[in-house]
Amino acid sequence: MSSINLEWLYNHFSDNENLIIFDIGCADCSDSIRFKLTFPDAIVYSFECNDYFLKDNLQKANEFDLIYNHIALDAVNGRSLFYPGLKETGEPCHWSGTLIPESKTLSTSGMKLGAPCEVDTVSINDFCVKNQICPTFIHIDAESKEKDILTNLSKQFLPELIWAEHDWYDSPYVLDQALDNNYRMKYRDVHDTLYERLDCNSQQYVPFASIPGKIHLWEQKMLEKHWIDSYNKIKDASWPDLKQMSDFNKLPDYIQKECREHFNFDVDKKLLS
Repeated sequence: MSSINLEWLYNHFSDNENLIIFDIGCADCSDSIRFKLTFPDAIVYSFECNDYFLKDNLQKANEFDLIYNHIALDAVNGRSLFYPGLKETGEPCHWSGTLIPESKTLSTSGMKLGAPCEVDTVSINDFCVKNQICPTFIHIDAESKEKDILTNLSKQFLPELIWAEHDWYDSPYVLDQALDNNYRMKYRDVHDTLYERLDCNSQQYVPFASIPGKIHLWEQKMLEKHWIDSYNKIKDASWPDLKQMSDFNKLPDYIQKECREHFNFDVDKKLLS
């Protein structure tokens, strides 16, 4: 899960009524959901090619109104071998996978890759052309494929901000050089870099580490609003109002049962873990 400061992102895009977000390499859609909770009116496109997540991601896409694409973004359209994550330091781990079998990130972290499988690939530029869209913000975690994916973008599709996850063995400076003509580095730590398009001038980025605890509270607030809105959508006239999620367990059992059949009210524990 990304350490991006959602409150800063919200303040930055609060006046944008046409926000389009790409979450590239979304794994289980956790970050996609966080973006959608933060920006309920935004259009969030999620990209993942690992079959391990497909069934759950389709369900989450329906529940949270995400546009889920079970495909890999790459430099070109076609088919490519994808190496899914299998184990890390001996424990089952499906979070990481790569189109690059010799990925330094995964080999250095002790990740064991599973048997490769063929996946469909599309260039980000062609995806934008086909769908007639331009992303405002891109969040990407593509295990060393970031450069190939992002350098294919035409001028008219350049997003205002790019948040790229990486590790020190990825050498993010390669991506710096690839984006240098159009972007400046806004913030960097050992795992992440925020790039801003040169013609933009946002407020100073406040890093995650400088406001401990605040990110969790912000996300909890957004998540609680989502669940209350979900409750109100299926609420019978005879049901009591729900002011806060802590009151959910006080509802009659038959109401709780019906809610759980429609929505996963326990998902917050996964999202915020």
